Amino acid sequence: MLKKGDRGAEVSELQKKLSEMGCEIEVDGIFGPITEWAVINVQAMFGYLVDGIVGTETFRLVEAQHRFGWNFRRRDAQRWALKAAGLLKKEEKPSANPVSSRS
Repeated sequence: MLKKGDRGAEVSELQKKLSEMGCEIEVDGIFGPITEWAVINVQAMFGYLVDGIVGTETFRLVEAQHRFGWNFRRRDAQRWALKAAGLLKKEEKPSANPVSSRS
């Protein structure tokens, strides 16, 4: 488990992955407020418990999305994250007979 205040190689590895995923974060091995912010944003984007702590599930999420190539900077990053988390309903096809509003 990694959390704010932790230091070391595991924190550096996490920061490297978050940086490669588009977070503006310095890889310094110190789990400070910017690393915590990045973790919170990843957790929120994918519908995880938002606590800023990298436990087993958040670690797996970062690993998987890093391998998959997910990136904060993509214009559709949030939509992609919501789909991956199963939180976005399939888009409905437009109706053949749309209802129009009349005054």
